[in-house]
Amino acid sequence: MNTDAAPAPGFPTLGPLPADPAMEAFFRKMRDEFTRLILEYRFGVDEMLTKVSILREEFLHLHQYNAVRATTCEIDLGHASEG
Repeated sequence: MNTDAAPAPGFPTLGPLPADPAMEAFFRKMRDEFTRLILEYRFGVDEMLTKVSILREEFLHLHQYNAVRATTCEIDLGHASEG
């Protein structure tokens, strides 16, 4: 990050901020916790997508029937008949 860049027009120049080890540690901890939360969420979504994909494939091959597609069609038809 270039700290020597000129400020944008209309914005005051603040200059360098004083180093505060406690604040740096706090923000580093918050960043790490947020990263962990986002990763857990992403892995949970990936796991659910994998399970749905496996179920779709199982129904398609074993039962010659796609339960996910049929459910989606039923929901779509339900909304269409209400209007």
